[in-house]
Amino acid sequence: HVHHGPSRLTMPLLRDAASKPWQEASWPTALQHLGGRLRRIIDEHGCDAVGVYSGNMAGQSLGAVLGAAALLEGLDCRKHYAVLTLDNAPMFVVAERMFGVPTATFVADYAHSDMILLVGTDPLSSQASQAQSHPRAVPDLLARARAGQLVVVDPRMSATARRASLHLAPAPGSDVALLAWLVGEVAERGSRDDRCTQSDVDAIRAAVARFDETAVQAWTGLSQGSLYDLRDRLLDAEHPLVWSGLGVLLGPCGTVGWWLTVVLQTLL
Repeated sequence: HVHHGPSRLTMPLLRDAASKPWQEASWPTALQHLGGRLRRIIDEHGCDAVGVYSGNMAGQSLGAVLGAAALLEGLDCRKHYAVLTLDNAPMFVVAERMFGVPTATFVADYAHSDMILLVGTDPLSSQASQAQSHPRAVPDLLARARAGQLVVVDPRMSATARRASLHLAPAPGSDVALLAWLVGEVAERGSRDDRCTQSDVDAIRAAVARFDETAVQAWTGLSQGSLYDLRDRLLDAEHPLVWSGLGVLLGPCGTVGWWLTVVLQTLL
């Protein structure tokens, strides 16, 4: 449907000014025009004056991926934006600061988790992302739901929330407070990850100390029983998984929210 859509461009379009209509142009004419403009911009302002944006469908085309990489190298350009810049930028910031590589993350492996906590994400509607398990992500998630091992934190009753054994609906934007409280509660037990030292755990506890039970109840609107139920499910699981989605990443504190997600997963 995309490839044969009636509005799909089959020839380059050029116009002399924003007020002028678009006119079809040949490829040699369009490339000469574009190359000349880029050359003048770089000569006058330097390479950082140019940015490259790759649309969503570019990620589905090997030619577009390789072409964008070649263009960036040819322009000596460091500014590459894409749809992931819009919705996953906090992930990249946290990954670079924590792991040293902006594209590093952990994998949401539904199949081998015995308790799944999804915060602000609805994979049964939107399909799982590349990092969320594998092509069998949806069947695996439904299997965990049937086993009573799926918990969803989402202000709305999403398709995924309807399958959950526990659905908590906090006030919009308060998920970061909830994650901070969970980090503090789990940190009381220490970390199962040997790479997380006691001094790391102490620093984490100090960072989230203000998010006590009373404060988090006020922020989220959740009851004490709901908070304890969620905490106990995480602590009782052998292989728990915590994953935050766009509801957290696009919130007012998305970067902190994803950092807390990674920290919580590390402690568990």
